[in-house]
Amino acid sequence: AAAAGSTSQGSEATLDIGRHAGAGIQLRGWLVAPIQLQIVRDGPGHRVRHIAGLRKLRLNGKVVRDAKLADGDRFEVAGASFQYVASRPG
Repeated sequence: AAAAGSTSQGSEATLDIGRHAGAGIQLRGWLVAPIQLQIVRDGPGHRVRHIAGLRKLRLNGKVVRDAKLADGDRFEVAGASFQYVASRPG
């Protein structure tokens, strides 16, 4: 089974998600790669990228490897679900 914490990316350019102890969000499970996903800055927004592992990345229900994130997008991997919330000024 997988578990996820919550985090705020702040000014970091990349957020690692996976089993590795240094990942910004840690997932558990033997099918989870040390770095399963990355959230990377892409101009004013972000992208989600599947880096490694047997568990597929699903964005709004569709399997993807690399995709731009929009406010409200939902993505899941290895039994963990996330929702992307774009920063709002003010």
